[in-house]
Amino acid sequence: MMLTTWRRALRRAGLFFCWQGGRVGRMRTNVLELCRGGEVSGQQRQVIYLLSRLAGEGYTPIVIADNDGSFVRQLKARGIETLILKLYSWRSLPRIFQRYQTASRFLKIAKSYNVQLIHAHDVWRAEYARFISDQLGIPYVVHVRGPLGLRDIRKHRLDRASAIIAIAQRYVDDLLAAGISSDRIVLIDDGVDLELFSPDAIQERENGSAADRNAVVIAFNGLSDAQRPVREFIEVVRHLDKFAKSPFRVKIIGSSNPSYPGELSDLIASLNLTNTIALVDRIPSDRMPAFLAGIDILASLSGGSTMFEAMAMEKAVFSARADGRHSTHTVHDRTAWCVDTIDPLTCARQLAKLIDDTDLRHRLAVAGRQRVISSLDAEQTIQETAKVYGRSRSMTPAVI
Repeated sequence: MMLTTWRRALRRAGLFFCWQGGRVGRMRTNVLELCRGGEVSGQQRQVIYLLSRLAGEGYTPIVIADNDGSFVRQLKARGIETLILKLYSWRSLPRIFQRYQTASRFLKIAKSYNVQLIHAHDVWRAEYARFISDQLGIPYVVHVRGPLGLRDIRKHRLDRASAIIAIAQRYVDDLLAAGISSDRIVLIDDGVDLELFSPDAIQERENGSAADRNAVVIAFNGLSDAQRPVREFIEVVRHLDKFAKSPFRVKIIGSSNPSYPGELSDLIASLNLTNTIALVDRIPSDRMPAFLAGIDILASLSGGSTMFEAMAMEKAVFSARADGRHSTHTVHDRTAWCVDTIDPLTCARQLAKLIDDTDLRHRLAVAGRQRVISSLDAEQTIQETAKVYGRSRSMTPAVI
């Protein structure tokens, strides 16, 4: 008991040494990890991968999540120090007093754990990371996980970060166009746990109804609370039967937004697609591999880690983007079927090709899994992130 107490005290002081095989290991670095809480989805799954393995890279994570849920429970189950503290929008004028109260509490926590580095896992936490960085004179890293315009980049003051991790080349391009120095930007794609997302590891797949088993099953990740991409995809499905000769069924993965199911159900009914589209409840993290095992095609209008997980499960991916800036890992007719528009008729025509061509789906699925194995192993992304941590510690935050 006394030994455990001393270990905790040393860890808080940043002086914890790792006992490995009877030898004292290297000194550990305490990292304050600012994360979104709630239920585990693609982003949280990436954070869990990283934080679960940081100990092996010489880092001790101290997590602040903005709300409770399965994400926090999974971290605590892994023995990761995790605190829950409500976060207010930095730019909201009505919340200005709560903002500084929250930032002061973050700072107090950082001091108590003798934090030497801060990692904001999305741009909404970047200003809190900057505040702590300014007060303590320590570096901070910001993760960019979605598209940002010039105004957003300036609003979140990303030019002040010691390092920025972007999960896609298109986000790197946007940061460079905004004038962010290239030596502060690192491209690290979302990784995939290849032991978890493996077609050989699935004992039982979620096959759904008899209608699903007799049709080509297409899944669309509708987890975003913004309904626009989902509505756009429903418009694509509306035209599919004009081109597809084979029977097909569509599953749209649900959102935590309470108004989401009802509004979409009304839209689906109004288009007479009730027998074609099924709204699926939000899928727990541990069930996602089995769900993906039971589909034939994963369709996406925005990319994301679920697309890579489907590729790892040896499923064909259909990627449509209005800007044509697909992931470097989804190459048309090689690892995925890509369309440079979200025009409903064009997308329906191209998606129908995948539905009707079993050999094409198989070829893309096999190549997609090989791409994930060679380039998107979660272990590789964790090591690359640890390298960013190491480089950032030798840097000071940008002074503007």
